[in-house]
Amino acid sequence: MLNKIETRAKALMVEMLALKPEQLTPDASLVDDLNMDSIDTIDLLMKLSDEFELDLNPADFENCKTISDFTGILQIKIQEHK
Repeated sequence: MLNKIETRAKALMVEMLALKPEQLTPDASLVDDLNMDSIDTIDLLMKLSDEFELDLNPADFENCKTISDFTGILQIKIQEHK
């Protein structure tokens, strides 16, 4: 399930932020490289929460700096959900 959610999260980032998929490298900075702000993060989390019926609290993701950070916390939340 993680790969499906991670793939969907990246697809949403591409769509929401008008990015190219190759920009979503594990070490890409959410702020500096992807120009993601807190509202983008909340919007992304709301879409993922609704689509996959997960409880994703934006506060859990506020220290994310990179795609890898984001997907790591996402993985923890998915494991907690099981």
